Amino acid sequence: MNFNNIPYKKRNQWLAIGLLVFLMVIYMASIQPTMELWSANNQLEAQLNLAKTAPSGIKALEMKSRAWENQISHGQTGDTVAEQTLVEAVSGFCQRNRLLLKEYPGVFVEENNDFLIETNLLNIEGSYANILKLAYFLEYEEQLGRIASLRFETVQDRRTRRTSLEAALYLQNIKKTENGI
Repeated sequence: MNFNNIPYKKRNQWLAIGLLVFLMVIYMASIQPTMELWSANNQLEAQLNLAKTAPSGIKALEMKSRAWENQISHGQTGDTVAEQTLVEAVSGFCQRNRLLLKEYPGVFVEENNDFLIETNLLNIEGSYANILKLAYFLEYEEQLGRIASLRFETVQDRRTRRTSLEAALYLQNIKKTENGI
């Protein structure tokens, strides 16, 4: 077969097909392995950065643990520390987000088989969005417990004729008792 006897159109088609085959071989032989190595390198660098910051995270957790132990050794029980932490977190959030902590009656403890169910009731007044942000903050950011219930109610003050939104937020923790261990 003589390449000079083939018309230009056919020659261009064969060249295009040859170029595509050549590009696919180049991609599979060099570009694809390079991209895989690049992504593996990025993952390893991310793990290295986590390993570098691990000592400071460990120190922060140890300091937090020492603070809790300090409070416990000064006559405060773990439940009191947990209550104080909860109230401090909620009041700080309320101050930053224009909410009002109307009432915190304390912890209600119920024993069920080998478990203790601690329920904290918080009565909050404010806007709907900010109350939802508080619920998210307590459950996911501070991880102080799980939201068991969040009940909204509009309340009208008859003296001032002002309507406000109040929420009853139930935050629960479940602990295994020593009997079940």
